[in-house]
Amino acid sequence: MSNGWRDIGYHFVGCNGFVRPQFYIPEMDGSLEVGRYLDGDNFISDNEIGAHALGYNSTSVGYCLIGKEKFTVPQFWKVKHTIEFLLLKYDLGVKDVYGHYEKQNGRTCPNIDMTWFREVLFREELLGSFELEKYWTKTLNGD
Repeated sequence: MSNGWRDIGYHFVGCNGFVRPQFYIPEMDGSLEVGRYLDGDNFISDNEIGAHALGYNSTSVGYCLIGKEKFTVPQFWKVKHTIEFLLLKYDLGVKDVYGHYEKQNGRTCPNIDMTWFREVLFREELLGSFELEKYWTKTLNGD
């Protein structure tokens, strides 16, 4: 807010359990924090517009993964299930899921392979054939 922002720009934040760089709380790993307001209807009104992807804020829901390259398995399951829920709720398809880097030059977030992520949405049976660590994170569980 010191930057003049109303609040956090994302609607949801997926936590990795690290509340400080060297302070890990397992019970918080994979927890979901609520950020910017969403009322649950099918319209993003003025008070619900995020500040997460320039040019797309008024027509998208922002989900932030804490960790940059230190994502955890509990975070994966939380973001996967939350995105699946939102897609069903808003009658969208996996083609409507994008990473910030796919929409704005100079960005790397969410620092995961978004093609792979879209492929595993709604497809639990595929997960056994993937090496989760290869696609999901470079440093699993903060190692």
